[in-house]
Amino acid sequence: MYLYLKAAHVIALATFIGGLILLGLTLRGVGLERHADGTRSFGATVLKWDGYITAPALAVVWIVGIAMVFGGGWETSAWFLAKLPLVIFLSGLHSASGAALKRTIATEGEVSFFFRHTAVWTLLAFSIIAVLAVAKPI
Repeated sequence: MYLYLKAAHVIALATFIGGLILLGLTLRGVGLERHADGTRSFGATVLKWDGYITAPALAVVWIVGIAMVFGGGWETSAWFLAKLPLVIFLSGLHSASGAALKRTIATEGEVSFFFRHTAVWTLLAFSIIAVLAVAKPI
C-alpha cells in the first residue's frame, strides 16, 4: 500500500510543482499582455488551471504526505522536520501567487520582485525538499 501512496504523492507533487512554476512564469510577464479586445486570456486560463488542477493536486500532496509520514513513523524524524517549513512555504507561495496574478490581471499593476521570482523560489524549495525526502541526510 505504501508504494501506491508514494506514487500518488509523486504524481500530485509533479502536478503541483508544474502548476506553481506556470503561475510564476505568468507573473513574470508571460501572457499578461493585453489583447486587442482588452482581455488577458492567458492569465485567466492559468487561474482556471490553478483552480481545477494545481490546487487539488496540492490537497492530494498534503493528504497523502501526511498519511505516509504517520504510516512510516517519521513525524519526529529530523529530515521531515527540516522539510516541513519548506512544504508550508510552497503551500503559502501557491496561495499568494494566485492572489497576485488575480490582482495583476484586475488592476494591470506591477508584480513585485518576490512574485516575479515565484518559479525560482519554487525550484529552490522543491530541490531542498527532494534531497531531504529521498536522501534523508539528517
